[in-house]
Amino acid sequence: MRPSRSQRRAPQRACATGVALLAFVLQGCGSEHDAAKESKAEPVSVDAIDVALEVVADTYEAVGTIRPRTSAKLASQVMATIESVAVEPGAAVEAGQPLARLDDRDLRAEYDRARADYERFRRLLEQNAVTQAELDAVESRFRVARAALSYSEIRAPFAGIVVHKLCDVGDMAVPGKGLFEVEAANAFRIETLVPERFGRFAFVGAPTEVIIDASGEHCSGSIGEVVPGARSDTRSILVKIDAACREPLRSGGFARARLPVGERSAIAVPRAALRRTGQLSYVYVIRDRRAVMRLVKNGSALGDRIEVLSGLEPGDRVIVHAARELADGQAVEDRAPDVPPHAPGGSG
Repeated sequence: MRPSRSQRRAPQRACATGVALLAFVLQGCGSEHDAAKESKAEPVSVDAIDVALEVVADTYEAVGTIRPRTSAKLASQVMATIESVAVEPGAAVEAGQPLARLDDRDLRAEYDRARADYERFRRLLEQNAVTQAELDAVESRFRVARAALSYSEIRAPFAGIVVHKLCDVGDMAVPGKGLFEVEAANAFRIETLVPERFGRFAFVGAPTEVIIDASGEHCSGSIGEVVPGARSDTRSILVKIDAACREPLRSGGFARARLPVGERSAIAVPRAALRRTGQLSYVYVIRDRRAVMRLVKNGSALGDRIEVLSGLEPGDRVIVHAARELADGQAVEDRAPDVPPHAPGGSG
């Protein structure tokens, strides 16, 4: 059975409808693409600066450890059993405060005997029954016994913090065996090793920058002490740095110190000029009135600017601020007056 004329025309009408719909879609896409091109063609107002080589301070960064300026390991002067312990680690103590008490029964008995002998020999000397030398010997024994009795209490030598307790009740205190470690509070130094080739830059009073990673703080500091002579194992010099930090420091913590060791040439840009996508850093430079993306490798921080190790050349004009988000190839209008490359930029 042959199809009717109307049935033969139906596929033709469907095909014509599909073509018209595709043309409409393509027309719509073309309109959006044209609108995007027009938007991209509209110049974006930007502020830019010319970069150039400049002389900056060269620094050596050394890792170090936070140490107390004043610390003491306390031990007993006599052999005796520990009778009581008055503090725990972390306790704040005042100078002369008792930390522990020893069993002083034997010490007190010796003191009582020595005092009685001293008083008896002093009376005998008045009666010319003993010589002055005999009295001096007895008096010396009395003084030793009195001093030993005073050692029955372990006291803090200065105000500070008990950082370690190395004893418990019932332990035997032996001369030379540590019982407590006390550190002066709020008085710390950064101890670090500097290679001997930089030894001429490490002198008392030399300015340094200290970075405390735990708090993220950058502290100003200066070298307070230099241990003379290099260590034979590392060929380095021990340097102790005084740092003025707002956040409290913790003994034994990690720190980094940047020591000026001369000058060098570098290119630097304001922090606001740097943009990041994941692990990549880039800037926009102006070429033929368009923003061109440049991948860069960052160096060290130079105040409110960042050193650029690669990706830029002297004379490049780098965009610092833009009126809206930029894209590679975006038309731009440079509205910034010419400013020196080292002028501060905004933070970003």
